[in-house]
Amino acid sequence: MPIFGYKLYSDLGTDHDFQLVYDGSNKPSVTQYTLTNVTDPLVTYRFYATGINFNGEGVASGIARLRSCTTPSSGAENFAAPLIDATTSTRVTISWAAPKDDGGCEILGYAIYVDNSAGVFSEYDASNVRNKPLLSSYVIDMQALGKTASQTYLIKVGAVNTIGRSKATQYLSSWPAYQRRHLLQPRRF
Repeated sequence: MPIFGYKLYSDLGTDHDFQLVYDGSNKPSVTQYTLTNVTDPLVTYRFYATGINFNGEGVASGIARLRSCTTPSSGAENFAAPLIDATTSTRVTISWAAPKDDGGCEILGYAIYVDNSAGVFSEYDASNVRNKPLLSSYVIDMQALGKTASQTYLIKVGAVNTIGRSKATQYLSSWPAYQRRHLLQPRRF
C-alpha cells in the first residue's frame, strides 16, 4: 500500500495538547521538518508523526522528545584526550581542543578530572575552569592535590554547555614528572 505523505504534530514545548505543525499530504518523499523560532534550549518539544495512504491518516507513531541542543559530543573521534604540554616535579600543564560538536549550544566551559591513581576521578578547580569557554590549557598543581610524583595519574576533560557536561574525554596518563626531570639533568662523570 503506497504512502501518500506524512503529518507531524507537536506540543511546541508546552507539554500540553498537540497540534499539526507539518502537513505532508501528497509529499511522500519529505521525511524531515525544521521547527523554527526555538529559543530556549532547556525546553523539551514532543512530536509524533502519522502516515497517510488511500485509507486516510494512520495510527500515530510513538512520541519523540527533543531539545534544540544536547550535551557536547564525546568519544575519541569527537573530543580527543588532552595532551601533556609540560611537567615539573609538582605540576602538569595540559591542553585540549574543543569537541567537534557543541551539541547545538555554545560551550560554556570545561571540567578537568584527575584520578586518585586507582581510577576514581574528582573534578579539579571547577571555579577557575567551568565558566571559561575559550580555555584550552591549564596547569594542574599536583602537589596541592596531594599527589605523589612516584605514582601515575589519569586526567580527562569534559565540555560543558547549557544542557550539561559531555562524557569526559579518554584519559591520558600523567606524571610522574621526576622521570622527565631526571632525563634532563646533566650527567657527572
